[in-house]
Amino acid sequence: METQVFQHLSAYPPAPHYWLAYSGGLDSQVLLHCIASQRERLGGAALTAVHINHQLQPAAPAWVEQCRLEAERRQVAFRAIQVDARPQPGESPEAAARNARYRALQQVLAPDDVVLTGQHQTDQAETLLLQLLRGAGPAGLASMPVRKPFGCGWLLRPLLDCRRAELLAYGKAQGLHWIEDDSNNDERFDRNFLRHQLLPVLRQRWPAAEKTLARSAQLAGEASELLTELAQQDLAALTTGAADSLCLQQLMTLSPSRQRNVLRYWLQRLGLPLPSQAQLQQLSKQMLEARQDAQPSIVWPGCEVRRFRGRLYARTGTPFDSSQRIHWPVPSGFPQECPEALYVPGIGRLQWVEDSRGGLCKSYLHNLTIRFRRGGERFQPFGRQHGQRLKKLLQDAAVPPWERDRLPLIFSDNQLIWVPGLGPEASCCVSPGQNGMILRWQKNTDSVSL
Repeated sequence: METQVFQHLSAYPPAPHYWLAYSGGLDSQVLLHCIASQRERLGGAALTAVHINHQLQPAAPAWVEQCRLEAERRQVAFRAIQVDARPQPGESPEAAARNARYRALQQVLAPDDVVLTGQHQTDQAETLLLQLLRGAGPAGLASMPVRKPFGCGWLLRPLLDCRRAELLAYGKAQGLHWIEDDSNNDERFDRNFLRHQLLPVLRQRWPAAEKTLARSAQLAGEASELLTELAQQDLAALTTGAADSLCLQQLMTLSPSRQRNVLRYWLQRLGLPLPSQAQLQQLSKQMLEARQDAQPSIVWPGCEVRRFRGRLYARTGTPFDSSQRIHWPVPSGFPQECPEALYVPGIGRLQWVEDSRGGLCKSYLHNLTIRFRRGGERFQPFGRQHGQRLKKLLQDAAVPPWERDRLPLIFSDNQLIWVPGLGPEASCCVSPGQNGMILRWQKNTDSVSL
C-alpha cells in the first residue's frame, strides 16, 4: 500500500506542504498511516493532517479530538477547521458538505501546496454510476482524476487504484482504528444506496466491476481532454477580434455537436453556470436561427446569453445597480505613486499602468470616482476633433446595449476622463512623446487595454 501511495506522490513535482484531508475514517486513516510511517520519503516537505468539522453529527466534537490525538501520536501536525455545511436552496446535503469542505481546504493552501485525499477505486466506481444515472457527458463520466488543480495548489488522490476491500484488509492487518460514521449507512443518500444495494450485486456477477468501471472513467477522462482541446481551438477562431464574444458566422460552420462543445467550454471559461442539455440545444437553435436583425436572449439561473451584430455575448444574470458611485482612493505619495488597482464587484479589476506611447496625464488621477451611464454624458475620445453624446459614441463602437449601462466610467472630480472601449478624454491627454497613463480592465478571464 505504501508503495502505491508514494508512486503517485513521486509522479509529480514535490510540494512544499502536504495537507492530508483527515476525517478519521478508514480511507484517511490508511493514508495517514502510509505517509507517516515513511515520512522521510517526503523529502523534508511539511505534513499536516487537517480535519473538517461539518457540525452535522452529535459526535463531531469527539471526532475532532480523536483525530487530534491520532495525529499527535504519529507526530504529525494537526489542524481542525469548523465549517457551515447547511445546504443552500437547490443544493443537496452531500454537495453542501463537499463544497464547504473544499472551500475550507482551498483557504489553507499556499502556492503549489498539495491536498491529499483518501478516495479509492470503489469511490470512483460509485461516482461513475451516479454520473451515468444523472445523464452526464464525458466530463462527468471522467469522475475523479488522480490529480487536479485545486485553489492555488493541487489535489492528489494516491489511493485511487485501491479497492475499499484492500484498504479494509490493510487497516486490519496494521491494527488501525478508525471512525465509523453512521450516516454512511443511510440509504436515503444516493451514494450509500449504490454502495450497499447495487455494487454488491454487480460484484457477484462481475467480480472486477470496480476495476472496469474505474477504467471506463479513465477513458471518459481522455475523451473529455480531447473535447477540451478541440474546444480551445474552436474558441480561438470564434473570438478573433473580440475576446468577450463569439462570431456567429463562424460558429454556424461547425457541426451541431461541435457547436455545443465550444459553447459549454466558452461559458465555463467565463465562470458562468452551465446550461442543461435542453437549454444548450435551445441556445443553439434560437441564436443561430433567429432573424438577422433580431436580438434574442436565453436565460437560465446565473447566466444570460444574447446576440448582437452577428456575435454572441454571455454575462451573469445577477442584478446590477447602475446608480452607485465608487471612490477610487489616491495614495499619499501621489503623483509619484499611482492609485492602486481596484476590484469592483460585478465589474472586475481596474488598474492604471504607465505607457511610453502616451495616454492620460497623471495629474488627473485624483478625486477619482467610478460611475455608470445615466444619460446625457458627452465625451471627446483622443484623436477626435469634437465631443459627442456618449450614447452615440458607444453605438458607433458597437458596444451591446445591455453593456452600456455597466461600463465603468472614470471621473476626476466631475470630469469624465476615461471610457472603456473609447479610451481617454482628448483634453486630458499628455503631449506627444510623453509617457501617459493607460487603464487596464480585467473583465472575467480577459485583460484588455481600453
